[in-house]
Amino acid sequence: ISDIVCKGVKPKYYFISGSGNKKTFSKSNLLKISKSLNQEQNKYKIFLSGGDTVFSNKLSFTITSIGFANNIIYRNKSKPF
Repeated sequence: ISDIVCKGVKPKYYFISGSGNKKTFSKSNLLKISKSLNQEQNKYKIFLSGGDTVFSNKLSFTITSIGFANNIIYRNKSKPF
């Protein structure tokens, strides 16, 4: 979320995809992930809009955030403090 907020974009939706196995996607771990995502959704007023899960021996997550802005702050116009 911080990547789009720093550009003046108000986050609205996000998509999350995860890969893992039975050990990493245990019921306990999924409850922790779900609780954390729910807290962030409430904090930033964003909505989970989709995603995917696949089997893998490596644990990995990819999150895509989408939002809206009236005025985007571009990197080439940024200035040091």
